[in-house]
Amino acid sequence: MATIYFSSVLKAEYQEELEKIIFFSPNQNKVRADIVAAIKLIGKPCIVRHGETLRVSVGQYEDAQTLYALEEHLSHPRLLGSIIFIRDQYENLTVAHLAVVPDCIMTLDSADIPLAVRLFFHVMDIAKQVKGIETVTLMYGRGKSLKIRVSSVPIGPPVCIGRTFP
Repeated sequence: MATIYFSSVLKAEYQEELEKIIFFSPNQNKVRADIVAAIKLIGKPCIVRHGETLRVSVGQYEDAQTLYALEEHLSHPRLLGSIIFIRDQYENLTVAHLAVVPDCIMTLDSADIPLAVRLFFHVMDIAKQVKGIETVTLMYGRGKSLKIRVSSVPIGPPVCIGRTFP
């Protein structure tokens, strides 16, 4: 597997790929009710072009942040996924949208961590560096959410130190 890297900047030439990931994923029907609930709560994502780069706003959150996962290729990096998060309260970041290309949903890195989880861990690391952030909220399952205290999560992805199931 090629090297995967993460960036908060995405060139405008990726607009079509970003639209496919965010709006036209073939797996959206599996989580349609969850997407509808998130849109009702936070708002619709909107891709915005700023000069030669793209960003994503969500509903009233024009300052939403996005982290992109890209795979290095010889000629042109491939966009694999994105995670959009907002600071909806002074002490909280909320993940508004998480999407990964279908062939990478269960793509694992050398530590056997799926790409979607790696994106989330990067948001947790970002949260630790932002003054005032105490929690990150992950929405799932028809409006349910999980609030994770930032101080209780070690920096970086977890490392397995014991036995795992086959």
